[in-house]
Amino acid sequence: MWVFYVAALLGLAALVWGPARRAARRAPAALWACPILMFVSCVPFAGSTRYRSPADPFLLILVAVLLGVVVDRRRGERVASA
Repeated sequence: MWVFYVAALLGLAALVWGPARRAARRAPAALWACPILMFVSCVPFAGSTRYRSPADPFLLILVAVLLGVVVDRRRGERVASA
């Protein structure tokens, strides 16, 4: 259960941090509208993990975008310092 909260915080960080937000915007709007609609329509009313589970892969995609941007920036710093 706590893993979802960690992933949600990382996903929120991806939406707030500029480079990750720009990377996430490259995806079609329908890709991000799908989990938002699933989450908004199910979780407040049912609140169960079972109803939230279809939106979880999209949250993990957002976290992967954040981690990819962070890794790319770190690689750029290493190359510049070498």
